[in-house]
Amino acid sequence: MSTRQDQLPLRDLLGVLWLRKWWIVGCAIVFALIWYVRADLQPRSYTSTAGVLVLPVNVPEAGITSPGYVFMANEVQIAASAAVAEIAAEKLASTDVEPAGVSIASPPDTQTIDFVARGSYPRSAAESAQAYADAYLEFREDNLLSSIRTQIKSIDALLVDLEDRVADARRELTEATSEADRQALTIEIASLSTQIQEQQQRRNTLELASETPVGQVLQPAYLPSFPSSPRPRRALVLGALIGLLLGVGVAFLRDRLDQRIRGREDIESTVHAPVLGRIPNAPSLHRHIAVTPGGDVGAAEAFRSLRTRVLFATREGSSTIMITSAMLGEGKTTVATNLAVAMAQTDIDVILVSADLRRPAVHRYFPQCVGRGLADVLNDGDEVAELLVGTSQPHLVLVPSGTTSLSPEAGLGTNVMLNALATLAHEAKAVVLDAPPVLGVSDTLDLASLVDHVILVVDASRARKDVILESLHELQSVGASVLGVVLTHFEAERFASYAGDYRYAVPTEQEPDTAHDDAPIEELLPANGDRHDPGRPVPARRDAGTGSGSSDG
Repeated sequence: MSTRQDQLPLRDLLGVLWLRKWWIVGCAIVFALIWYVRADLQPRSYTSTAGVLVLPVNVPEAGITSPGYVFMANEVQIAASAAVAEIAAEKLASTDVEPAGVSIASPPDTQTIDFVARGSYPRSAAESAQAYADAYLEFREDNLLSSIRTQIKSIDALLVDLEDRVADARRELTEATSEADRQALTIEIASLSTQIQEQQQRRNTLELASETPVGQVLQPAYLPSFPSSPRPRRALVLGALIGLLLGVGVAFLRDRLDQRIRGREDIESTVHAPVLGRIPNAPSLHRHIAVTPGGDVGAAEAFRSLRTRVLFATREGSSTIMITSAMLGEGKTTVATNLAVAMAQTDIDVILVSADLRRPAVHRYFPQCVGRGLADVLNDGDEVAELLVGTSQPHLVLVPSGTTSLSPEAGLGTNVMLNALATLAHEAKAVVLDAPPVLGVSDTLDLASLVDHVILVVDASRARKDVILESLHELQSVGASVLGVVLTHFEAERFASYAGDYRYAVPTEQEPDTAHDDAPIEELLPANGDRHDPGRPVPARRDAGTGSGSSDG
């Protein structure tokens, strides 16, 4: 049997969160503090960034051509090379700062390189980032323009040679005697001068190209004013978020593992039977019948609502209704007595049977419910109709539990008990039996197989699903017909989804009659203990006696 729907609706999810709100808040606070303290204890780290724009270099005269863009993957490798790190180290050696660790990256779709330095001090981070940016530009300039400088050097040597040759030709021209020699030397000088002009022009072009920038610093390294890590405030927020998520997870886990009953829908999905009534937690219920004068007003309304639902469910003929619970102390006797009195107040004949032969408790509300009774019927074969005890409540008679202990061979599931129930059903419209709890004894299962209906009483303040399910399995194993569940010790504040309709159903509570609050039921009812049964003979009964016994609570 499934105890919960596979998928909870949004209202139930929010209900779980609200129910476990202090768990969630506690987890958020604890994790926020842990992450904050952890971050606060870590060493401070400062970050500074220097950004470099890498420019393409195009000098055809030196054999350097560029398509107009730069292969940034190659440039990042160059920036991260040992040669650049060596140049940067030389630059940092001239300062008095400790070198910081530097990471290099190029943002996508850009021609920039970021040098990110992280150090223990602000100046260390700023100096290191700037040193690496300058070292990269220096290295790139030296490598890309070295060929230009080589070309200039070769042109300078060529110019010196050409000028020497021009000087020699001019000297020879002054010494020449023939016209042919002078013409040849003049042509040679002109040719050499032309070559000198060409080389000089080429040198000027290369000289200008040598000044072409290979890049520039777009973002100089800045001096950080606060540490980049740790960030206690950010850690506080992050810890709170993690704690919040963990708290939500713990809330749903606890809800999944929690066996307590959380409301009407919860118990109906567990029992697969309707909740017939919700009895509020009223201290006077332990000593006073709520549906009589001086009783708790809220509880009285709850029992009358229970009566209406039970009468509607059992409207066809007479019925035997067994009131039981999973364990002791859940209020089954309180429910049985109040239900029996409430039903009798509608002018139908009701017999209340004290069928809990091990721990009888009906006499707590009806002191006359003592003497020979059900146990004597089962042990000695007494006629149950002769053992009825009248009350001052019209249409209500009692069957005491008896004066002897039930013998092992005379159980509640025998034919004797079946015949006794048939006799009682013939005498009254409804027979209400206060039975023992389901778990721990076999009497209840014996009796459950003989009655028409079973009502399971559940203490809403301490009920567990596994216990309720075990009780239901036991009852269903003997073919019992579970009419529904009655919640006792019900507190509307614990079940927010019912608070509105529950409070609406309960009239404004009047000031209780303190003079009668502790009085037994017989002092509040007419002194005449006869059972009023207009229109039919009164069954044989005994006079009310006195006695005491334990209660189910």
